[in-house]
Amino acid sequence: MRLIPTQYVRLFRRDGKNDAEAICDAAGRPAIHSVAVKSAEQQLIQSVHRTRERLIHKRTGKANQIRSLVAEKGVMCARGLAQLPRWLHELIAYKDQLTPLLRSLAGLFLEQLMALYKWIDDLDAKILALVKEASVCRRLSRLPGIGPATAAAIVGSIGNAHAFKNGRKFAASLRLVPAQRSSGGRTLLLGITKKGDTYLRKLLIQGARAALRVVGRHNDRHGLWIFSYSHEGASMALQSHRPTNWREQSGTCRSKQSLSKWRGRHQREGSNC
Repeated sequence: MRLIPTQYVRLFRRDGKNDAEAICDAAGRPAIHSVAVKSAEQQLIQSVHRTRERLIHKRTGKANQIRSLVAEKGVMCARGLAQLPRWLHELIAYKDQLTPLLRSLAGLFLEQLMALYKWIDDLDAKILALVKEASVCRRLSRLPGIGPATAAAIVGSIGNAHAFKNGRKFAASLRLVPAQRSSGGRTLLLGITKKGDTYLRKLLIQGARAALRVVGRHNDRHGLWIFSYSHEGASMALQSHRPTNWREQSGTCRSKQSLSKWRGRHQREGSNC
């Protein structure tokens, strides 16, 4: 059995009809790659993630509704979702700022918001339990920037990683690599697209940003490599390869000085670049 992406089948439809004929035409093309069949466990993990993502969207919408409700009375809410429930409790207890009807509505919204918080926490606990049971998820969680939610999402979406030749093929399937318009020795790299698994791509990008924030705390080869690439610019990082040692990296004087300063902050005199 083969699963063919619908966007490929749509190209072979004639006048919006003959779906079976379009599927047969697309299945006979060797250049069209099929989608791996997901197991029952993968479908369960994806259902948990989709429910969690939907609840997060509802929580954000409910928080915005609360802010717009009290803003009509000239009351400014606290920033961030973490402080919103405590701030709303204090606002309801202070009777002079809100009318009785508005205070009852705020109490109703607070109950809904707390229920969303509880449901999201329950799903996070279920995802953490799934990660502890699966050995593949535990190995993925050891990578920098990969947490329990991202590890479970990768296993639920990809499953068998042997379907990809290398890590770049996997990144290309998520549309994490830039589009290329290169010709005649002139390299032109564009931005990434919005195709592919947007949820998994979002988790990986957020995890990478979290890893970059703490890269200065780790004085190892991996941290030095990330720091060097982050200071050379995105275009140079995409065009070059990952170096095996610092002498293979043909960085500019600015990157060498930045690396030397970074090593100096960690009490390492001089630079070996």
